[in-house]
Amino acid sequence: MLDTIEVATTWDHIHDLYREVIAALQQVPGILVASGHSSHSYAQGTNIYFTFVARPEDPERGEATYLQCWAQAMDATLRCHGTISHHHGIGRLRPPWMTQELGIGVDVLRRIKRSLDPNGIMNTGALIPD
Repeated sequence: MLDTIEVATTWDHIHDLYREVIAALQQVPGILVASGHSSHSYAQGTNIYFTFVARPEDPERGEATYLQCWAQAMDATLRCHGTISHHHGIGRLRPPWMTQELGIGVDVLRRIKRSLDPNGIMNTGALIPD
């Protein structure tokens, strides 16, 4: 499998974020390649697209390996004062880390969502963790 994970941080944390996410991905059994590059930089900081390629020994472990790569990258990003998304949004894989990143801000998002979508039919399962 191959995927990219986009995160961002300020310049004073970029070195640690890069090093820690690469190291975290390399701990996943079956990982073949872990690399990163920046595509959008600003006075305050930059994003990094981490690319990973993994091939679990047991093909039945494909989904678990994929999700472990994401978990390792998200945890390392937050440990290094990064943000778990840059311009691609939260989507369906990042919500479990929203509370750790935003704290009570997630409750604010839930209230806004309930007021705009009282029946819970818009974009179910994206952005806001259960």
